[in-house]
Amino acid sequence: MKVSLISLCESIFNVGLRSISAVLKQAGYETNMIFLPKQSHPAPGKSSGYPKRIIEEVAQLCEDSQLIGISLMAQDMEGTVQLTKSLRTLGIPIVWGGIHPTLYPLECLNYADIVCVGEGEKAMLELVQRMEREEDCSQIQNLWFRGKNPNPPRTLSEISNLPLSDYDPEGHFVYDETKNRLIAIKSYVEYERYLYPQGKRYGSYSLLASRGCPYSCTYCCNNALRKISKGPYLRFRSVKHIEKELLWAKEVFPNMTAFRFEDDCFCTHPAILELAALLRRIGLPFSCLISPSYVNREIIQRLSDAGLFLCQMGVESRSKRIEALYKRTPVNHGLDKAFAIMKDFNERIDLLVDVLVDCPWETSEDSRETLRYLLKNLPGRFALGINSLVLYPGTELWEKAKSESLPELPKHQKKTWKSLRQPQLSYTTILFWLLKSKFPRGLIRILLSPPFVLIFDRKFLQKNLYPKICRIIQALYWRFTKLFIHSRRRSYAPY
Repeated sequence: MKVSLISLCESIFNVGLRSISAVLKQAGYETNMIFLPKQSHPAPGKSSGYPKRIIEEVAQLCEDSQLIGISLMAQDMEGTVQLTKSLRTLGIPIVWGGIHPTLYPLECLNYADIVCVGEGEKAMLELVQRMEREEDCSQIQNLWFRGKNPNPPRTLSEISNLPLSDYDPEGHFVYDETKNRLIAIKSYVEYERYLYPQGKRYGSYSLLASRGCPYSCTYCCNNALRKISKGPYLRFRSVKHIEKELLWAKEVFPNMTAFRFEDDCFCTHPAILELAALLRRIGLPFSCLISPSYVNREIIQRLSDAGLFLCQMGVESRSKRIEALYKRTPVNHGLDKAFAIMKDFNERIDLLVDVLVDCPWETSEDSRETLRYLLKNLPGRFALGINSLVLYPGTELWEKAKSESLPELPKHQKKTWKSLRQPQLSYTTILFWLLKSKFPRGLIRILLSPPFVLIFDRKFLQKNLYPKICRIIQALYWRFTKLFIHSRRRSYAPY
């Protein structure tokens, strides 16, 4: 029996879908994997679908399959609907999975035959086994079937028993947007052309040391997923299991220069010091996400000695009122200490700080308070992630918005977290972007002063001027980047 697995996510790493493929292959089933990343971002209101030729090619690759699985996020909805309508003509059952279907199962069942709610490894394997035996499939945990009652969820308790993610090039295809065609991957070296962003020949290999998060911030999808989960939500892979993947990746990807741990908080791993010793033996640099409350000098020192070169840390807001709204008060409790420690290591470790903008309950003064804090505390070497708040169904913020009949709520179903692609841009968001672009902090403080705020922090400018200017800049940037990537890839012959 053959299963086609399709990812519409922007990155082709997609650890979850690759894990499902590995589990199916381990059980003796055939899979092919089709990755449809899109780096270009159309302006709001413009189509984000795929060219007709690509949709037809995907359908041809799925013709001999008995099941099709599609992994998506909210921003992939339009392209997924377009693809599903085309695949429907094949008469093959279609399963949707990922964060968006997990949070919007009923809506997704308007298009898919089955929706996977939560983790899919066991559910997809059981589905394939029952289909092969021609048994009833409607009672499988984690799967919702159109026209049937929802089935209860389950959570994998021991993630170290899973096989390593499937990167076997055979049967893997990647959409090359610059060439407007699907590429059949023939080797690990060729795979690397698409694993790394924007045509780079070298880059990081992404993996997870855990699943879940120790916190339940009210805006985060973990807040909703924790409610769905049965059993422990935060789970850890064994150091031995992680070591196996690190050594394998180092061997098969010759141009891989670093590892990137995508855990929500890497330092929560109970064997973090043992992991640091392992990474030091492996001998490649790595990056990770950390939480301010888990930053201490010993851990950062050990990770730095092991090769840590980049930390990503969420701040989100420094307004006390908004921190309480987000339930970030305990998370940000040690933020001053964390910044002080990271400044001491800034010669060796770059810091990427995330903030949230466009919160409907946040005032301009709240966001300016966050900006003032960053201007004072950011180290010399830093990057800034500016993310637009998205209200996810099932989260506490979603419930609050629903109870208050917030007019913005319906728009959040298709909203992107990319801050510059919003229909309105606040003056403070523009100042955040100036800080991100390494604009002199002294000048930003001047722009943050009351006279400038009085002139430029106006609804008319936020709605009509700022978004248009940003879209023009983005369009020019994407056009240049597309030409640059194309020229770089042409120069890689015979790579």
